[in-house]
Amino acid sequence: MEPQERHLLIVTENVRTSRTSNFAKAAKRFFNVRFLPEYGRLWSLQKRTPPPLSWIVISVRHLLCIFHMRHIRGARFCYFQDLDVPEAVLSRALGFRTILDVIEPFSLAARDYPLGIYGARPWFVWLAKELICYRLSNVIIVVCPEYAPWVEAKSGKEPIVVENFPDVNVFRPAQKHFDQFSVVYFGGSSPSRTLQAVDLALHDLKRELRLRFHLIGPPDLTEGLMSVDDYHGYLSDEEAASIIGMCHVGIAPYLQNEHTRYTLPNKNFQYAACGVLPIGPKTIPLSRFSEVCRFIRSNDAKGWYQALQQAHDEWGRNNSSFEDLRVTLVGRKWTSSDVWESCMQRIVGNSEASCVESPS
Repeated sequence: MEPQERHLLIVTENVRTSRTSNFAKAAKRFFNVRFLPEYGRLWSLQKRTPPPLSWIVISVRHLLCIFHMRHIRGARFCYFQDLDVPEAVLSRALGFRTILDVIEPFSLAARDYPLGIYGARPWFVWLAKELICYRLSNVIIVVCPEYAPWVEAKSGKEPIVVENFPDVNVFRPAQKHFDQFSVVYFGGSSPSRTLQAVDLALHDLKRELRLRFHLIGPPDLTEGLMSVDDYHGYLSDEEAASIIGMCHVGIAPYLQNEHTRYTLPNKNFQYAACGVLPIGPKTIPLSRFSEVCRFIRSNDAKGWYQALQQAHDEWGRNNSSFEDLRVTLVGRKWTSSDVWESCMQRIVGNSEASCVESPS
């Protein structure tokens, strides 16, 4: 019997994130990949409705898209990044293979912040959602090996580790750097990171050095900051990479708490792929990548001041001193194509070994 076609629906609102993009690129070699349609009445209603009512609209939109997949012949898969309980229930009820990519240590992270700061839900609600979704999933993916034992203990399933490495065909050095020493931050808003200490350090450094601070992300990132010279907006990876590649230092201002103990940010590796020096606090997952990361002594204005001044001095002595970061990254196979390729092979192999599909 010939193998059936494999169809994959990516069920997430995080379509602009690097992880979703990297997953989809790798998946297209193994599946007919579908995204949630960004049109129609529900899409328009979702855009006009504030939380928490918008959560209901989003869930209904997801459910209808999953239900529509029942007409497709072949092996069907759904990929989730969020703990979407109704959607996961429907996926399993329809006989689809369910893939859960645990991009955050949700219940552990929620304990680090005041109620309402992290996802507007208390930690025990996140834990309940985790346990249900873990049970419903055929495949669980985690972002770092540090988090895998916790997930395995809660789910009884061995997760696949796919670390947050960059697409080096997107994130690559620019043909030329900015003439002036340039520091860049690329990312969204999250309670797991803060730019306040960086901003103070840059404000003080500008009294002694000529440098510019570039910011790429949502508009609320600029609130309360006094050192931003160039705000570029919320850009796609391709657009952001063209700016990052012209800079010299990339900022990864993560806190050191339970949240960052069990997750691996992608921006450090995106900076390194562009030949830009990543600087930030040493979290437990990041400590394994000291070859491509520079760690500050303390996550305060003084620690950032010292690290940025040192990087500036290195650049002054050799303006190409950070270019080997990309060579190390590629040589160690810390790239998205390397890790997602093996993940897809495991997903497909496990599916074909454990599922007996009826002939078309």
